[in-house]
Amino acid sequence: MRRHGPAPRLRDLIFFASHGLIDAVLSKGVLVVTTPPAVVALNFTVDRLLLADAQRVLAAHQPGATGRCRQLHCHNTPWPCQAALTAQRAAAVAQGDRPVVGRVRWTLTDAARRLPIDVPLPRLAADVLDTLFWFPAATLAAVAKRARTTVNSVQQTLAQLRRHGLVHLQAT
Repeated sequence: MRRHGPAPRLRDLIFFASHGLIDAVLSKGVLVVTTPPAVVALNFTVDRLLLADAQRVLAAHQPGATGRCRQLHCHNTPWPCQAALTAQRAAAVAQGDRPVVGRVRWTLTDAARRLPIDVPLPRLAADVLDTLFWFPAATLAAVAKRARTTVNSVQQTLAQLRRHGLVHLQAT
C-alpha cells in the first residue's frame, strides 16, 4: 500500500481529534482513529497555527446579549465584527477550504432607510449610502468607481457608517 505524505504523528492526531477534525477515541491508552484514512490524509493539510489563532480570535469576539461584539476593541459594533469575519475566513482556509469571495455584502439598516433626505452628510458617505440603496449587490470596487474614489476610502467610510448603525454586513 502506497502512502501519501508523512505518517501521522500522535500529537497531530490528538490535536485534530480535540478540534473535531477527525473522529477518534482513546481506548486503554491507545488512540483509535475511526475516520477513514482518506479523510485523515485530507485533514493533515490543516494549518494548525492559523487555525489556533482564528479560534482564539473567535473566542474573544463573541456576541453579547444586545447582538453586538463584546470585545472592547470593537467599540460595540454589530456582530459579526470585522475581526470575527476575518477569523471565520481564516479558520476555513486553515482547514483547507478555498476562500470564497462575496460571502458577505454591505446592506443598509432600517435606520439608514428611514434617514430623511435633507440630513447633511459628507459627500462620500452620501454617495456610498446612495449606491447601496440603488445597487444592493454592488461590490466595493463598483461603489468606489461610482463615488470616484479608492476602495480603501470606501472601506473607511463603511466602517464609520457601521459604527453609526447605518450599514451592516450580511452573509449571502
